Amino acid sequence: MNTFVRSLVVLLSLATLTTSAMAQNNKKNVIVKFHDYQITKEDVFDLFVRQYPLEANEVIRQLVVRYIIRKEVEKEKVKISRNDVIQNVLKEINETKKKLKELGKSWTAYLKSQGGTERDLKRNLFIKWRYSLSVQQLIRLFELRRKHIEARHIMVETKEEAQDIISKLNKGADFAALAKQKSKAMTTKDEGGKLPIAFSGELPPDLEKKIWNMKPKQISNPILSQNAYHVVEVLSVHNGFPNASWSSIKNEIQKSLKKRQPSPRDFKRWLNHMKKEYKATEKLE
Repeated sequence: MNTFVRSLVVLLSLATLTTSAMAQNNKKNVIVKFHDYQITKEDVFDLFVRQYPLEANEVIRQLVVRYIIRKEVEKEKVKISRNDVIQNVLKEINETKKKLKELGKSWTAYLKSQGGTERDLKRNLFIKWRYSLSVQQLIRLFELRRKHIEARHIMVETKEEAQDIISKLNKGADFAALAKQKSKAMTTKDEGGKLPIAFSGELPPDLEKKIWNMKPKQISNPILSQNAYHVVEVLSVHNGFPNASWSSIKNEIQKSLKKRQPSPRDFKRWLNHMKKEYKATEKLE
C-alpha cells in the first residue's frame, strides 16, 4: 500500500467531528452544563472554525470523502475480506517492529507514545486498512469501466535527441533503461517513463491526438508538446467495462492492483468525479 492511501485512511479514521449534532435536540447537544450556562457541540464547532479555519476545512473535506466512500461501498457492493485486512495489519505491525529494532527503540515505548495498547493499535489499523482496501477497489473499478490507455514516454529537449532514442529502440535498446538515463521528465523517469493511466481528454492536446491513434507496442515518432519532444510507447489499450459490477470484474481489479497501486492523481480524479455525481458542495460559514 502506498503512503498516499495510508495517509488518507489515517485522516479518515481521525475525522470524528460531525455536523449531525445540528439535527439533534438541545439536550443531546450539551457537553458542559453550569447552573446558568451550557456549552454545546455547536459552541465547540463554532470556536474550532473561528480559531482553526484551515483545520476545520480539512476535517470537513475528510468527512465528505468518508461519506462518499461509505455510500460507494454500499452501492457497488464492495466486500473486503477480513483476512486481507488482518494480513495487512499484521504486516504493518511487523514492519514497524523491525524499523524500531533497527533504531534501537522498544515496542513498549512505541505503544506508549501512541497512547494505547497493542490491542488499541490493531483496532485502529484494522479500520485504516479496511478503508484503504475499499478506496483501492473503488478507484480501480472506476478506471476499468472507462476506456483508457497505458503508455510510457521519454522526454528530451531536441528533435535530434528524440530521433536518436528511437534509433536505439529500433535496434533493441530497453525503453525503461533509456528513460531512466535520458528522460527529462522527473516525475516518470525513475519509473521507466511509465505514465499514469490516461483517459480521453486528460493529456496535452498534442500528445492526445497522436497517442490515441497508436496501437499497442507501437513506438511514436518525435512528438512536440509543451516545448519538449516525447518518444511514446503505448503499452496497452483498454476498451473498458462500462456496465460492469464490482463482483463481475473483481478478478480484473485484483490483477490491476498487483501491477500498480492507485496514485494521488488517481484518487483526485476519482474524488472529483464522485463529488460531481453526489453534487457535493463544500461551504464553511
